[in-house]
Amino acid sequence: MESLLPDEVIVSEILTRVSLSALLRQFQWVCRDWHNCIHESKFQLTHSQRTPTVTSGFFLVMRRSIENISDSIRFFPFNDAHSRNNPSPSLDFLPSPVRIAGSSAYGSMFCCVTLDKSRTTKSIPMFYICKPATREWRKIPNPRTRFDNFGMRIVVTQTHPTLQYKIVRISHGGVILEYHGEIFDSVTWAWKRLPDVKTSGCLVHSSGGVYINGCLHWINNMRQIYVLSIEQEKWDAVIHLPPDIECEFNFRPLLILIDGKIGVLISSIKEWTELWVLENYYSHTSWKKRYRKDLRALSSEIGGECLPIAMSSTGIIFMLGAAAP
Repeated sequence: MESLLPDEVIVSEILTRVSLSALLRQFQWVCRDWHNCIHESKFQLTHSQRTPTVTSGFFLVMRRSIENISDSIRFFPFNDAHSRNNPSPSLDFLPSPVRIAGSSAYGSMFCCVTLDKSRTTKSIPMFYICKPATREWRKIPNPRTRFDNFGMRIVVTQTHPTLQYKIVRISHGGVILEYHGEIFDSVTWAWKRLPDVKTSGCLVHSSGGVYINGCLHWINNMRQIYVLSIEQEKWDAVIHLPPDIECEFNFRPLLILIDGKIGVLISSIKEWTELWVLENYYSHTSWKKRYRKDLRALSSEIGGECLPIAMSSTGIIFMLGAAAP
């Protein structure tokens, strides 16, 4: 007589110990319930604690304005008990100093560009695709670098039997509220021009390229989210934030991915931050406010502004504090 394990045992005791690559490549596609569970912040926190070989954290880039002085890139682990046998990833294996131009959804791959600290017009940048965990890298062809880079994002389209990916680069020239797009395909090993997109407001640089349901998403300062289909390689739709979201002069939106859903952190300088989540991706009116946090005590403690700049997959909000002069 066969005995089947309950789903809760499979999820809580087995899936939380499976490697991250196996989760993303295989197990999240078994059924809708597993997919939703794997993308929940509670599951991801437990998984990071039970798989110590997986390095979980974030890269902090400190930009230097002084010529010939490289930017400082440091890795900070989420887990305080970070294992010495599992050293923090770095970018010191690349052939020259770089800055991070874009990353994949879970930070497993980076697109980096060489630095030009002296800002000479003769310097031609080089672009690299790399995997910090394995220290693998490869030079890729340059996009149209005459346009100012606004943001880049890597989308992994296949992991087995061979790794395949696409890189999306958004740039802007001299036309206000018009953005250019390019897409690099690892199969053809070439860049391709995407249709330009005209927006009714400025895209927010720090909130670019959230990937879900086969699309990348960028938000502007007019409460609109622009959707780029990776498969069709075209701008697909515009998602509007709910009208009851407070929109002040110092309105600060941060587009995030939370529990496998699109979310937006709305912040007011020194006062509060709210988390809104699109509960049903295919119903653009299904926005729900998860919480509102008061930032006044924290802002008072640091003596200046305090704004969210990122959120981890486990729901941890990273804040940037700027003390008043």
